[in-house]
Amino acid sequence: MGAANTNPTAVEAKNRLRLLLIGAAPTVAAATHDDPRESGASVLLEEKEPTYLSATTLDLDHEPPVEPEVPDADVTAVENLVTARQPCPGPAASAGAAPPPASLPSGATGVASLSRQALAYVAGYVAAKCATVDSTLGKITSDASEVPRDERYAWIDTLSRGGLTVPSARWLDEVEQLEVLFTTMHGGDVDRGPGVVRRLAEAAALKFPQLHPYVLRKYAMTRTQLRVREIRRLIGDRERLRKEQPTCSREAKRARLYVHPGD
Repeated sequence: MGAANTNPTAVEAKNRLRLLLIGAAPTVAAATHDDPRESGASVLLEEKEPTYLSATTLDLDHEPPVEPEVPDADVTAVENLVTARQPCPGPAASAGAAPPPASLPSGATGVASLSRQALAYVAGYVAAKCATVDSTLGKITSDASEVPRDERYAWIDTLSRGGLTVPSARWLDEVEQLEVLFTTMHGGDVDRGPGVVRRLAEAAALKFPQLHPYVLRKYAMTRTQLRVREIRRLIGDRERLRKEQPTCSREAKRARLYVHPGD
């Protein structure tokens, strides 16, 4: 034993690690005729070609996803938005004024069905999300550039740079019929009962049994979420106007105090 063994240099430590981990250095072993097993290496170099994971054929499951029995996180989030409480009434409500309605009736709020161009965008979004389940729902615009399209696709053609999905004519017609079903169920508001997404998907399955359940549920979730966002935006606008009203009244009262009758 000596200093070289207890305090090796960096080069010596590197050589020792090589012997312990991977055996003799390949360049040194190629220049000699020594058997690597005689070098004292704990791990020998493979004499055959190493087996890589990429060389193994993996048995991938290409089947479409199975509809789960319990709602996933996205559906749960939409359900929570639908059943969320409305803003708490302010001082005006405690003074006897009527609070903002929890439900926004059709016609009085301006909530209406989506336009045909907006429905085409929704249909393309659902087609993109369900491409692994049903590839006939649509194609991306770069692949469908030669397909003639009517004015319903104008919004997609304007926004897309080749990556948005253009729904097929059949799927777009079905989405327009599903919009009628959605409007019948929700009206100008949103049904706040439990399982709103599930009930819409089940009603859509009765109308279009040939479509995959995953596609119908994705449509129901997407369309309900769009309506919930619109409802929440309108409620927020009403709440903001209600909060701005007392401020305007105070400013008007303050202005009257400083106005003299003779002025």
